[in-house]
Amino acid sequence: MYNNTEDDVEPGFRGGLGSSKMDTEDEEEEDMDSGSGMGQQSSAFDDLLDLRFGLTKRKRKAQFFSKQNKRSHEADQEFGKFEQHTKGIGLKLMQKMGYKLGEGLGAEGTGIVKPIETKVRPSKMGLAYRGFDERTDKAKSEKNDIVEKVSIKPVQKEKPNAWRKSKKPKTAKAEYKTADEVMNESETTAPVQPMKIVDMTGPQVREISSASQIKSHAILDSSSRLPELRHNLRLIVDMSKSDLEHFTRERRIQNEKKKSLNQDVIRLSTLVEDEAKRISQLDEVMSILKECDRLLTVTLSTDSPELNVFSELFEKLFTNYPDEFVVYGLDAAVVSIISPVLKKSLSYWEPLGNPQLGLQELQQWSQLFKTSSSDTNVKTNYNGLSRSKEKIMTPYENMMFNIWLPKVRSAINNDWNVRDFDPAIRLLENWRPPLLPEFIYENIIDQLIMPKLIREVDSWNPRNDTEMVHQWLHPWLPLLRERLDPLYANIRQKFRLILQNWDPADSRALEILRPWKNVFQPTDMQSFLVKYILPKLNETMHAKFQINPRKQELELFNCVMNWRNLFVSDVFCKLFETEFFQKWLDVLYIWLTHNPNYVEIRQWYLFWKELFPQEMLTDSLIEAQFMRGLSLIDKSISLGREASSRLPHPSSEQIEQMDFNFESFQIPSVNPNTMDTEISFVELVEEFAQERNILFLPLNKTHKTSGKSLYRMGGTSEGIGGVTMFFQDDVMFVKKGQDWQPVGFEEILEMV
Repeated sequence: MYNNTEDDVEPGFRGGLGSSKMDTEDEEEEDMDSGSGMGQQSSAFDDLLDLRFGLTKRKRKAQFFSKQNKRSHEADQEFGKFEQHTKGIGLKLMQKMGYKLGEGLGAEGTGIVKPIETKVRPSKMGLAYRGFDERTDKAKSEKNDIVEKVSIKPVQKEKPNAWRKSKKPKTAKAEYKTADEVMNESETTAPVQPMKIVDMTGPQVREISSASQIKSHAILDSSSRLPELRHNLRLIVDMSKSDLEHFTRERRIQNEKKKSLNQDVIRLSTLVEDEAKRISQLDEVMSILKECDRLLTVTLSTDSPELNVFSELFEKLFTNYPDEFVVYGLDAAVVSIISPVLKKSLSYWEPLGNPQLGLQELQQWSQLFKTSSSDTNVKTNYNGLSRSKEKIMTPYENMMFNIWLPKVRSAINNDWNVRDFDPAIRLLENWRPPLLPEFIYENIIDQLIMPKLIREVDSWNPRNDTEMVHQWLHPWLPLLRERLDPLYANIRQKFRLILQNWDPADSRALEILRPWKNVFQPTDMQSFLVKYILPKLNETMHAKFQINPRKQELELFNCVMNWRNLFVSDVFCKLFETEFFQKWLDVLYIWLTHNPNYVEIRQWYLFWKELFPQEMLTDSLIEAQFMRGLSLIDKSISLGREASSRLPHPSSEQIEQMDFNFESFQIPSVNPNTMDTEISFVELVEEFAQERNILFLPLNKTHKTSGKSLYRMGGTSEGIGGVTMFFQDDVMFVKKGQDWQPVGFEEILEMV
């Protein structure tokens, strides 16, 4: 833009209204520039003329002034007609100041002649609305004259010092970009976090989005000419820039949507391909199942259908299509195919005679079947605050429960003899879980095997039964284990029945009890031995066993010694300390006081010591007794002939002895020196029931009034039937209706 300075204006053009010709011309030039309707475009147009033709501002103004001087001399007879609407006061004042009609304004008469032309804009119309041109015909003609004038190349005057190279100011060449180029650049550059910029170069402080707006604002606000037009142009530029930014954002959003849609297309294409592949695989699976259905029809038409005809197809189905097998639940299809064949093949099956029928095929296909332990198909029922889970049977479990289990149940209930244990054990060992569902396996044991074992134990009578209970019950230990614990109390009661009149010389009792050493609980076993075996052994050693150096009988000694592996070491050693060594020391004392032969005594001492096993010799009780014998022999040797009168009796020696405490082994304390010949009334009733093979068990309950323990006589081991009673003052009280009445043995026998 060109700005007037004092050097560019001649002195004659300075001054007031009548003499400032230059100012008037400048104003007309501004009016001409603004008459185009685009002030900014006029300024740009002037700059373009300066760059293209190299004309200075003063030359253009001089040419413009010469033309205006010619126009000023053309009289306009219509000038001043506006005064007809007034009282003529304006014209009179101008004439007093030297104005003449027909001449131009100013002291020289070179001012404008015609008034400023205006063009009325339609009501309520904005600037340049629908292409409306604000310029008058006069402004258009003047603009055309300027264009024609500057189109002629001016003659350049020779400048002084032309031989010197003039320094032309370097001007930055303006670069123009299309909207698409701007939007493309904004997409390629990474988005920058907007920074707050405060512009204080103008009359008012404002916030701008970029530093480039500072210069443009200063240029636009550098002049106060045409503020409305400049304001409107600024609004148009801001709106255009806002639209450009909006279009850039929209284009970026559309590009992102395009990328997302492309990804969706790729994903959906992959899904379509997967679905097509899945459909193809499903068709292949259906063809395999159709072939299985055809083989099923052929197999069922034969008299002896076989399951192995499906092996190849099932293996192909599971190996080639494992995902489809799980997704579509093909285990149900497999079960539906083999169920008719299995049902027909098991129609004449004897589970106890041939327990492996169909076993090999089902083991081979075990990976094809689902069970409740591997299936998450669990139905949950809610009842108030309680929560219970109910497992739903899988197709395979349903087949085994409805086809396989009924045959096994019928065979065990009707054909199986408890003492012929091997067929039933082989059946359960072959069909162990997970091949057989866990709940079916438990059902066979709890509902079929255990009830028959309990009934057989109840009916076993050790007095007249030649087959011992351990012979047909112990083979079940690996399978049943703790399930057999409820039977042991009844078995010990029956053992007590046969031990009432038992003599230690009879080795059958040892043969009966020895297999139960590691079966009964240690406390139960030791309690039983101390209560029923130890008194018999004590009596034998005390009353029947004799020590005779001349002719020693060892039969009873060996019978007692055979029980050492069943007893706890301290209990058994205490028996020999109190019963055997008292007799042994008495015989040794008599021998030492009556012409002793120390060579024979030494041999006799070593003879007895060799009869004791090594584990007993290392026991402190046995070792102390043999030391007492050596001490007695040593004193006899030291006394010589005076031993017969001065040798003290072993019973008078103050030798520290160890006391044995049965309670340390958690068993009842028993005095081995005396025999428990008194039997309580409860034991008497128990023996009465055992002799008649009647069940007698405690109920683990007490009578409400007396606090006595309740018992049940008769009935079954499951608690069905029988008579409830309690004992008080050696009297049986039985419940009759709501009352408890005393009864005798004959009455209770009739009631049972």
